[in-house]
Amino acid sequence: MNLTIEQKMERVKEFLSESGVHYNENYESKKAGVLVHIYILRYNIAIFKGSDQEAYMATRGIYAPLFVREEETMDFILEKMHNLLEKRKETLALILQREEQKKRNIEIAQQLQEEARLRREAKKAAHEERMRLQAEEKRRREIEKVRGHRKRIVRYEKA
Repeated sequence: MNLTIEQKMERVKEFLSESGVHYNENYESKKAGVLVHIYILRYNIAIFKGSDQEAYMATRGIYAPLFVREEETMDFILEKMHNLLEKRKETLALILQREEQKKRNIEIAQQLQEEARLRREAKKAAHEERMRLQAEEKRRREIEKVRGHRKRIVRYEKA
C-alpha cells in the first residue's frame, strides 16, 4: 500500500497523539517544498518533496529537522519517530539530572559559606575577647605599678 506524503503525516500525528507527545502544527512554509512543521520537544518534522540538500538548506536554522520523504515506508518513518522520542527523553532526563545536581551544589555552597561566616564571626569574637583581656591586664599592671610607686613614696617619707 503506497501512502501519499500527507497520509504519512497524518499517521505520524496519530503516533504522536498515542505516545502522549504534545505538538503544534504551525504553518506551511514556502521554502523549497517544506509543507508542514510540527514542533515536538524542540524538533521539527518536515514533509519534503525534493532533494535532501534542498531540505537541509530550507530548514537548517529551525531546530533539528526530521524529514519525511515520499519514498520512505510508514514503518521506517514511525521507527525514526520512536528513536527520536527516546533520544529526546534521555536528553531531557540528563538535563533534569544536571539541574538537580546544580541545585544540590548551590545548597552545599551556601552551607559552606554559612559555616565560613560563622567561623569568621567566632574568630572575630575570640580576638575581641583576647584584646579585652589584654587591655584589662594592662590596666591592672598600670594600677599595680602606681600602687607600688605610692608604697615606695610612703616608705621614703617615713624613713
